[in-house]
Amino acid sequence: MVSLKYKKGFIFTIVTLLLFLILLTLAISIKSSSLEQSEATKQLSTARKVILAWQDITEDFTTAFGIRIQRNGTQLTIYDTLPASGGGLEYLRRYFNFSRDFYSTGEIDITFLDSNNNTINISSISSDIVILPFGITYTYPDAGHREREILCPEENCSAVSYMNYQYNYTNATFDCNPLNCTCHKVSMGGCGTGTPDYNWAPNQLILLCLPGDNSCINFSLTMTDSLNRSYQCPGLYCPYTAFTRDKKSTLSVQMTPCWFELQIGGNDGDNQVLEEVRLHEPGSPNTLCSTITNTSVTFTFNTTNYTINIPARFRTRDINFNIMKQDDIELISD
Repeated sequence: MVSLKYKKGFIFTIVTLLLFLILLTLAISIKSSSLEQSEATKQLSTARKVILAWQDITEDFTTAFGIRIQRNGTQLTIYDTLPASGGGLEYLRRYFNFSRDFYSTGEIDITFLDSNNNTINISSISSDIVILPFGITYTYPDAGHREREILCPEENCSAVSYMNYQYNYTNATFDCNPLNCTCHKVSMGGCGTGTPDYNWAPNQLILLCLPGDNSCINFSLTMTDSLNRSYQCPGLYCPYTAFTRDKKSTLSVQMTPCWFELQIGGNDGDNQVLEEVRLHEPGSPNTLCSTITNTSVTFTFNTTNYTINIPARFRTRDINFNIMKQDDIELISD
C-alpha cells in the first residue's frame, strides 16, 4: 500500500505545480496586457504628435501665403501687398521646406494632396484662395502679384451685399491732385475737358442699390498716394455707391511710376468680377509695372458660415505606425 506520507507528498506536488502554472499564466497575461497598453500608449502619443504637427504647420499657412485675414461675423477682410517679392506659392514653398526640415526626424512625413488624396508637388498647387461655400476665387494671374482677380460664380454672387476696396501706394503719387476739379469729368462733378486722370470708362456704376435688389452690390473705394492724398467713391468727384454685378465699370488712374487700373462688375467666363486690378506702365496697359501697394478688400456676406481655403489638402503621417492626419487647408484669421 502507498503510504500516507507519499500521498501527501504527491498531492503537495500537484498543488504546487498547479499554483505555479496559475502564476505563470497570470504573469504572461499581465505582461501581454502591459505590452498592449504600452503599444496603445505609444499609438496615442504618436497620434497626438501627428495632430499637433499638422496644426503647428497649417496654422502658419496664412502668413506663409503672404496675406492677413480678419473676419468679424458676416465681414471678411483680406490684407495683401501688390506686387509681392515672391508670390503666394513661393512663400508657401519656402515655409513647406522649412517645416519639412524641422520635422525631418525620420518619423514624420509631410505632404500636400489633391482632392482625391493623391500626393502632389507644391508647384502644382494653384495660387487661388477660395472662399467657400460661395466658390469665390482670389487669385493672381501674374506671378509677381502685379495683377489680382476676385471672381464669383454668377449663381453665388448674390451672397455678397457690400465690397470695400482700400489701396495705399507707398512709393507712387497721383499725377493730379484728386481734389483738383480739372482732373475729373464734368459728369463726375469735375471741370476737366480732356481725358481725366481718374477716368471711369466704361462707367456703369449706379447711384443707389435698392434693398432687395440682388443684381447690384454696394461698394466704397479709397485710394491714397504716398503724399497722403485720397480719391474716394463715394466722394466729391465720384457720387456712386454701387455697381451692377454683370455690368463692367473700369477706373484708370494716372500715377507715377505706374498707372492703376480697376474693374468691378462685368463677366469673366462663367464668373462675375468683384475685382480685377493691375499696375501697368503709363499709357501702356499691356506692360505690367511695379509699385508697392498695400491693399485691403472687405466682403460683407449674407451669412457667417464661410471658410477661406487654398485648393489643396495637407497630410502629416508617422512613418512607423502609419498614423496620419489629412484635411483641407483652411486659412486662419486674426
